[in-house]
Amino acid sequence: MAFFTFLLLLCQPAAADIFVSGYITTDTTWDDTSQPYVVTGHIYIAGGATLTIDPGVEVQISQNLNIYVGYNSTGYLVADGAPGNEILFTKRAGNSVWDKIYFTNWAGAGSRISHAVIDQGGRGGAAVELYACADHVTIDNTTIQNSYRNGLYMRGDATPVLSNNTYLNNPGYPIDVDPGTSISAVD
Repeated sequence: MAFFTFLLLLCQPAAADIFVSGYITTDTTWDDTSQPYVVTGHIYIAGGATLTIDPGVEVQISQNLNIYVGYNSTGYLVADGAPGNEILFTKRAGNSVWDKIYFTNWAGAGSRISHAVIDQGGRGGAAVELYACADHVTIDNTTIQNSYRNGLYMRGDATPVLSNNTYLNNPGYPIDVDPGTSISAVD
């Protein structure tokens, strides 16, 4: 009986990656922690939709791709990890660095990244970019590391709430601010 059970376990299919790309225009939750979400094309969160990412989820982003929060209409990202159960945004194995999580001027109030690790992004300049989104975007308790250039880039009077973040091994700047951009207090 034990041998039969062992054979059944060997025959079980491995968890498959979850491939995602394109527009998110209805509320969507990424909550499967047993396999990575693999971004194979740009993600556009728009049409008033919210993308919620649960604690412990791994998001692997293919080379040169972005996650746009707000794209020609309001979109929301709620990526709430937990201490010891962080969300991981990283590159796809075998790929070069990905581009960025881009909070546009259409990013909805309450958009946030909390208790996450943002790793090996920044191909276009920074792993996280904030454009003209006022204090309604929050990034806290997050590590931005191993970026191609800068950790975080703000432009167009972006004034996010940044607190308790760590910036490691970003060869450019931990936080880069476009000249002429008004900012409030940051990390």
